Amino acid sequence: MHIGRNHPKTKALLGLAIHDTQVQLLGLNQEGTSPHITAFGMATLAPGIFDGYEIKDSQALSQSIRLAHKQSQSKIKHIATAIPTTRTISRFIHLPRALTADALHAHVLLEASKCLPPPLSELAVDYQRVDDTSDNRSEQTLLLMCTKQNYVDNLINVIHHAGLVPIIIDVDVLAMSRACTRLFPLLKLHSQQLIAFFEMTSTKMRFFALTQHRVVWTHEEALDMSAITQTQDSSHHHNNIATFISRSLQQLENQQKRTMDIIFILSEKSNNDELIYLINQITPTSVMDIDPLLDMTLSKHVALHPHPINLTQVCGLALRGVHDYMH
Repeated sequence: MHIGRNHPKTKALLGLAIHDTQVQLLGLNQEGTSPHITAFGMATLAPGIFDGYEIKDSQALSQSIRLAHKQSQSKIKHIATAIPTTRTISRFIHLPRALTADALHAHVLLEASKCLPPPLSELAVDYQRVDDTSDNRSEQTLLLMCTKQNYVDNLINVIHHAGLVPIIIDVDVLAMSRACTRLFPLLKLHSQQLIAFFEMTSTKMRFFALTQHRVVWTHEEALDMSAITQTQDSSHHHNNIATFISRSLQQLENQQKRTMDIIFILSEKSNNDELIYLINQITPTSVMDIDPLLDMTLSKHVALHPHPINLTQVCGLALRGVHDYMH
């Protein structure tokens, strides 16, 4: 299983994003200078399928994925999906460019043994090449990633039981960053800037930041929307969000020793105006939402139904099947 890398025989695939309340499938190909949407499907997840990030009802999850695939009307079976960043350990490593594929794999395992907890046999280990802005042409920068093998195996089994074939297991933040950095030229942004993203779902809040095409920082916190609904205490809800945002921004800027250039919102569209207003009360940094499908064209048979969750992750996963964005 390729965690982060493209399977060498990949020709066409669908992105599969598994969220806490729904699954999304998206197909893309290259048409002209921009990706073209060839398929989209979505299915709601019933409560109780997950306990945190653990899959508790694999049969129900497989059924929802199967329904989303049927709705997409796609004949493509190959899937790129993602695991949560919180379930992975990652490190940047530097290795010689001249290594053969076998030697590179051996060096990756050696580096993994130095920085990951034993036993290594219980971990799924892989790597992804990242854009390197340094002048050192003799070395390459790799993002080393690992997670528990049984977590990957469970996810693979769920997708197989849905009648599909998982060939790429990505990391959710890397997928979202791929979808967003593709748009930087359109938004007149450049890779040297420090760009932050705030994501809020029904179960979590998360900040992550990019610079030089790398995810340099992430911070996540659970969010209990059910308790908020029961108490109807919106002021307490807003205070919790504001505290998380303020703490995250301070930690990020302290770590990077610089202020952010812009903050993007990755959330339910109906919440974006409220979140932008809230963040503007905390920081003078520009805040805006981002549409990962901004410049894409749409096949006539594809209907993008109203969706409560941002499509950034599934877009980043589907881009793994478009040649220009495979890495």
